Amino acid sequence: MKNQDYLKRIGAVLLLSAVLLTAAAGSRPAFAASPFTVNGVGLPLAEKGYRIGDYRGAGMCWEFARHIYYQIWNCFFYQGGGTEDDMLREYPSGEARRITAENARRFITAAPVGSVIRLQAVQEGPDTVKCNRHSLILLAKSEEGCTLYHDWSGYATVGTFTWQQFAEQFRYKIDFGYFKYIKYPGAKALRDDYTAVQTGKELMISSRIYHDAEILEMKR
Repeated sequence: MKNQDYLKRIGAVLLLSAVLLTAAAGSRPAFAASPFTVNGVGLPLAEKGYRIGDYRGAGMCWEFARHIYYQIWNCFFYQGGGTEDDMLREYPSGEARRITAENARRFITAAPVGSVIRLQAVQEGPDTVKCNRHSLILLAKSEEGCTLYHDWSGYATVGTFTWQQFAEQFRYKIDFGYFKYIKYPGAKALRDDYTAVQTGKELMISSRIYHDAEILEMKR
């Protein structure tokens, strides 16, 4: 009888373990099923180190983004902005690239999914400059915001942000400063009326100064 009781207890434990394992499997992150397809590649990647929640080690965001980019486009992007695959290569530097909700909307909605987005406090030079910096891969976008795949605090992460949340996360919680580049193969250079507006203001100021000087000369 004792042996029978023992076997019953073992059976109960095994049954409970099976139930718990089934429940655990059902509670896996939704992103584990690779819900995004970019250029025929299912993302997030199923391989170890790129699955949601996998730890890769701090400071690996650039290598992470470079690997994902290669899987999508079958080519690498390289350090620094201004290259032919950088859609911001003709966009004004400085405050025109400041991380804001409006700039996030303007830049990211113009980029195709699969693009790599580089945020960096120093806009010039290589990506190894010692400053706040981060790399992300664009998975999805809408009028309201975007979904990004990146290595965050050492862990593979997928996050969805409204444009305001993007600015809060990457400007105010940690100030990464500016959009350094947004790259994809054959990138179309983004142009904006920012330069035109600034130039227009300068022309108006110059015209007003000239006009005022002309009136002053006539009074003499």
